[in-house]
Amino acid sequence: MEQKTVTVNYLSKDFTSIRADLVNYLKTFFPEQWQDFNVTSPGMALLELNAYVGDLLSYAIDKKYNELFIDGVNERTSVYRLAKTFGYKPPGVRPSISIVDVIIDVPVTANGPDVSYLPIYRPGMRIKGAWQTFETVNEIDFSSDFSEDGIANRTIEPILNGNQDIVRYRIVKREKIKAGVTKIFKVEVTTNQAKPFFQVDLPDNNVLEIVDVIVLPNLGIQRTPSFTEFNDFNLKYFEGDSLPTDKIFLEDDTVDSINGVKTGRYVEVEKRFEKEFLSDGTCRLTFGGGTQDYNAYEAYIDSLTNVVKCPDSSVLDVSTILNNTALGVKIPPNSTIFIKYRAGGGPLSNVGSNVLNEVSNIQSQSLGSNVNLVQSVLSSTRVNNPIPAIGGLGLPSVEEIKSYIASNYASQNRAVTLEDYVAKAFQMPGKFGSPFRVFGKVEDNKV
Repeated sequence: MEQKTVTVNYLSKDFTSIRADLVNYLKTFFPEQWQDFNVTSPGMALLELNAYVGDLLSYAIDKKYNELFIDGVNERTSVYRLAKTFGYKPPGVRPSISIVDVIIDVPVTANGPDVSYLPIYRPGMRIKGAWQTFETVNEIDFSSDFSEDGIANRTIEPILNGNQDIVRYRIVKREKIKAGVTKIFKVEVTTNQAKPFFQVDLPDNNVLEIVDVIVLPNLGIQRTPSFTEFNDFNLKYFEGDSLPTDKIFLEDDTVDSINGVKTGRYVEVEKRFEKEFLSDGTCRLTFGGGTQDYNAYEAYIDSLTNVVKCPDSSVLDVSTILNNTALGVKIPPNSTIFIKYRAGGGPLSNVGSNVLNEVSNIQSQSLGSNVNLVQSVLSSTRVNNPIPAIGGLGLPSVEEIKSYIASNYASQNRAVTLEDYVAKAFQMPGKFGSPFRVFGKVEDNKV
């Protein structure tokens, strides 16, 4: 008896090819049992149903395979996974940025404005207009001619009455503002939850930046932490590019600023976290996983019979040879995390000039003793943006992320070639906005 053979075509992945292969298979191996090949027959309906299922399975397999590689990826979740694999962190929503003139009226003295009533406005004063909300970036010190960035930004104008007498002074400070609103998110960490690399997902999907993170002992805290607590070095957790980054660049409070310009220094910190933006725009914070408690190791060494003794007859200090906090310290149990962050921005925050005119949420400090005059100065506060707000942008597209992954991986987190500098420019943190145009050139082997 002649043995029949058929060659399976593994390249047949579409409906038409699979149906033709099925018909050929039945005609070869079951010529007597299956002769129902009419397009309107139930038998052909079964064949076409199998061909349809095979077509769907082939499509799903090809699609999943393509999602494993940068060239073929199309889904946001997949491209974010690949970005993480290649060490690139896609930015989140970015805010528009502008400048605003903050105007106040202050009392007069024989020598000019009464400096005791020149207030200091803390960062976070809200500026509204065109259905958008902005906040001031720096502290606004009306007694200084300079901003915190060291830029001369103060003008003083005398206001005269009908007799040409100076009745008050109008002081204008030109400051930076960014789209978005500051919020505070609270997370309680119980004993069972205090695991290494504790993660927190913020409730907003348009997070712009993390302002401050502090951890207070105890649970059930109902109050909002004070400004002082959010700036307490012993309570703060610091953001790094990654958990192994153990040095953070901070302002040096021991050195006086010069024309508003402050010096900085690298500080080694163990309380740290890293953030990443997920494919849906959610911001995730991951805290450290180490512990500063070496007692368990000390007890283990004490239990050894042939332990090596130091010259002073004490057990070798394991803290000098073990680095438990290389990835930061974990969140202590029975504590509460307070995360101050900013949310908002996006393309809708790009607004025109002279539209941001409402001011609120003023937190000020003043040396004046007359309460009525202090209140009069604060109530005279008014604002206006002389230039448009630009730079607001939504989440990057899949194609943008694919391009950024390639350039970021090639640069290896360095800044040597022109391409490296361009890649670094597009990695600018979202809190500074988005780069509109990047240009560079090489002359005499220098970028």
